[in-house]
This record gives sequence, C-alpha cells and structure tokens, in this order.
Amino acid sequence: MRCSLRVDRRGRRGRAWDAWGWCPLIVAMALGPAGAGAQATPVPDSGAVDAGGAGEGFHILGRAPHRRRILMGLWSLHPYHEAFPKLDKMWGLGLQYDGWFGATFINSYRDRSMMFGIAREWVVRETPEFGAGAGFRVGFVTGYDEQLLAIAGKIPAVPMGGPSLWARAGPLYVDVFYVYRAITIETSVRW
Repeated sequence: MRCSLRVDRRGRRGRAWDAWGWCPLIVAMALGPAGAGAQATPVPDSGAVDAGGAGEGFHILGRAPHRRRILMGLWSLHPYHEAFPKLDKMWGLGLQYDGWFGATFINSYRDRSMMFGIAREWVVRETPEFGAGAGFRVGFVTGYDEQLLAIAGKIPAVPMGGPSLWARAGPLYVDVFYVYRAITIETSVRW
C-alpha cells in the first residue's frame, strides 16, 4: 500500500492512501467467506439462544447475515451537528457478502472514504416477499481527520461500530446504521 502526504482543501495536512491499495483488501474481505467455504447454515453453539427455530430468535453476539447485496445509494443525517445538511447524499458504492461489507463514498467533509468490516444480526424476520432485522456492524473507516476523532489524523483507518436496522421488500433493501453521531441510510438490491 502506498501512502503520500497531502494537504486538503482546508489546509490540513494528512495522509492520502492510494485507493488501489485498499481494493485487494476489500475484495479479500468480501470474498473471504466464500473462499473459506462459508457456512451455508450457521451451526449454533451449545450456549446459543434460539427462541423461534432455525434463523429466528435473539442472538446476543449476533450471527452472520445471509444477505448478498449491492449498495447503490447512501445518505447521512447529522441530527447533532448543525454544520452539515440534515440529509446529505454520499456518492458511493458498496457490497455486502453475507457477514462482510465494504463501501467507498464521499463523506460529509467532502473527502473520499472507505469502510469495511463485519455485520451481525440479532433478530431477523423474513418471508419470501418481505423482511426486517436488527443487528450491528463493526469495522474500520478511512478518510476522516481530527474533526471526527482525535486519533483519526494519526492512523489510516479509525474503528467504527454501531447498531443497524434493515427492511426488505422483494429484492430491495433499506438499511439504517448509527455511528459517530451520524445516521447513515443505505439503499441496496439483492444479487
């Protein structure tokens, strides 16, 4: 991975990570479960709580979702920060492959960002036509500086995590994810 020093539009110095250096990592994370013989059916351990049979019920640590989707629309809401628009379009594209996700987008500071990590689900209710669920995501995000976190200017990617909700109608998904005082809304299609 190459790294170079840059000065952004606001005159702050920082590191600009070569986007092509991140691509193999994101692809490896997205294909990792498939290449390692991803579990098609999760095997519950002896301590798992499953109140509603296979695939339903509450799981404390969550289980890997079996959702494969392409993220095509991303928006953010900043209810606690007045400097940003209430609903801001983040131009981006992403992919979720079962429990792994990755995306690239333009953040609210107008810098290129990338996020990658794992998604887990606590509760899922699905029929062939509709579905809904709740869970969480943890991972890393790039493209931010000290305005977000004090350590963000010192490391190339900052940790992130937060709760998520999703709903599905046919092949179309809407996900809502809360992290760092912002709410991200994603639209996607199943593949």
